[in-house]
Amino acid sequence: MCLIFLPIFNAHAANNCTGATYYDSTTDTCLNCPTGYDYNTTAGKTDITECQIHCNAGTWNAEYRQLEYIESTGTQYIDTGYIPNQDSAMILRILAPVLTAGAFSFGGAYNGAWTPGFGLYGQNTKYKMDADYGNQDVVITETAYDANVIYNISLNKNVATVINESTYARYSKTLNAETFTAPHTIELFRLNIATPRYGKFRLYSAQIYDNGTVVRNMVPARRNSDNVLGMYDTVTRQFFTNSGTGSFTGGPDTATFIIGNGGICVDVGVGYYAPASTTNYGSAGTRTACPAGTYNNTTNGTSLSSCLSCSGATYNDETAQASCKSCLAGYDYNTTSGKTSVSQCQKQCAGGTYVEKSVPVEYDRLEYIESTGVRCINTGYVLDENDEVEVDYTWTNLSNASDKVIIDGGNVTINLFGTGNNQRWYAKFGHTSYANTGWNESQASGTFTLKKGSFSVNGTKLLSLTFTSMGSATMKIFCRLASGNEIRYPIYAQIGGVRITNNGTMVHNYVPVRRSSDAIVGLYDIVSGVFLTNVNANNFIAGPARNWELGSCTDVGTGYWAAASIVNAGSTSTRTACPAGTFTVGYGHGA
Repeated sequence: MCLIFLPIFNAHAANNCTGATYYDSTTDTCLNCPTGYDYNTTAGKTDITECQIHCNAGTWNAEYRQLEYIESTGTQYIDTGYIPNQDSAMILRILAPVLTAGAFSFGGAYNGAWTPGFGLYGQNTKYKMDADYGNQDVVITETAYDANVIYNISLNKNVATVINESTYARYSKTLNAETFTAPHTIELFRLNIATPRYGKFRLYSAQIYDNGTVVRNMVPARRNSDNVLGMYDTVTRQFFTNSGTGSFTGGPDTATFIIGNGGICVDVGVGYYAPASTTNYGSAGTRTACPAGTYNNTTNGTSLSSCLSCSGATYNDETAQASCKSCLAGYDYNTTSGKTSVSQCQKQCAGGTYVEKSVPVEYDRLEYIESTGVRCINTGYVLDENDEVEVDYTWTNLSNASDKVIIDGGNVTINLFGTGNNQRWYAKFGHTSYANTGWNESQASGTFTLKKGSFSVNGTKLLSLTFTSMGSATMKIFCRLASGNEIRYPIYAQIGGVRITNNGTMVHNYVPVRRSSDAIVGLYDIVSGVFLTNVNANNFIAGPARNWELGSCTDVGTGYWAAASIVNAGSTSTRTACPAGTFTVGYGHGA
């Protein structure tokens, strides 16, 4: 007869494991719980998952914190563990603040051919980007490398591309797809050739694809338990640390925590809350986004077991916010806490006044409309010397070294010339010659005012202008038009509104809108009721929706009356015509 011996669980030995220890039957001994997981002191724990960490209110168990970037000093690298094939692809976001003589690698794999790989060659302000796939090697050259700019670089079997994320300049080379044998794993910051070639740069993100499927999505991170820096892969949920010598340096923390199995309680961060909690090893704690109508703006732990309500004339229509949004000017009547929409902000109008909607319901009001070059609006309006033009603007790309015209017509022009801090304002009003002055970054957005004799930005007069006589051309916005509606000197900018007054009277008030029926974006003139769109087929880019109107309490006018009323933002109140046999004495309050 054969005897079968089955392992017998040693309950007595397990019960001898007290405090922050657990029993491991494979070694028949008590093992210490991982660092930080010492909350459960019940005797007899039989598995590591019974070890627990306790986090106070306002903190939670998150192992990693995301960083803006990690930076190599030239001896560190990360082995991704992924072996590429013919259908692999890489995307990296990098910034190399210092170029050293010779060559270094952003990342790659090697098996006798650089398969695939990125390299940077040169020094100072000159470099050559070298991309390799299979046995094919191409060079992507840029002659004015900017050490303060992030570059997006990508490589697959068909094309290698470098994009300057500041100027959006694109450098690309076509590749011939080639087969290759299985190489080494892809490494970041190093090319594993016989004499390894290291990189010295900042890495903001790295993705690796296999036939279109992401197999590595790596973000810079710091492990909270020991402050070690590396790249956390959200696909495999692995933390890849330095395989070289020395240590990475890290950029600033972001607001993002990455959940892992760490043994440390960290603040939940602004916009979140968490009650006191106990978490088993192998599990992650939880935090909850502050719901709409609330906020959390502190990260000092213990007291943050709940969020604060938006009070007074504030609201929050988003979750996970560090502060509340202010109601529109004048809409301060509803002070109830916890408002979740701007439409809950209210204003009170006295008797004899009402709120009149300025944009018809068939249009959606927008924060701004944006032009990316080949777009132009012809207002059809000919300015005269008594007009004053006011424009809310934001420049979005100042890199092209040519005129950038924002309004033009009838010897009236505002434009910029040059690049970066070498920009100059050019302005004229009723004169054939320009006046010009310097530009600085504080003027990249705001409001400018142009009228006879002066040009001002954000309330500061920059130029005194000579006046002779006005021309007969109509005013254009976003460009200058040549014959045949040819667009010249287009700009990259956002416009939040254009107002024209004549001797103090509003004659045009153009606001950004999107027509609901066909999603066409343009400017709607509140005064004339005319919708203006691009002169060619290109649509403008729509800014965020603004489905409310500023509105104001307006006198009802003679022949009408209105009782005192409370109006929500985005709504209108009403006035009533006096019936036959009645009339109002004057108008306004009490009418």
